[in-house]
Amino acid sequence: MIIVIKILGGIVLIVFGCYAIYSTYKNPNKTFWSSNFKGYAGGIIFIVGGLLYLFRNLHIVNW
Repeated sequence: MIIVIKILGGIVLIVFGCYAIYSTYKNPNKTFWSSNFKGYAGGIIFIVGGLLYLFRNLHIVNW
């Protein structure tokens, strides 16, 4: 059960990163990041962080 929660946490980070990139692309100057570069960079950081979090947690279990 704890592994499922960790996997969902990684997926939430990836989804939030995708949303940040999408919202920056859709409304370039009206994002909560206050600039386009921060929107894209923040989205990429969240996606990479989510992937690293998933990979780290999936290597704990020997699948």
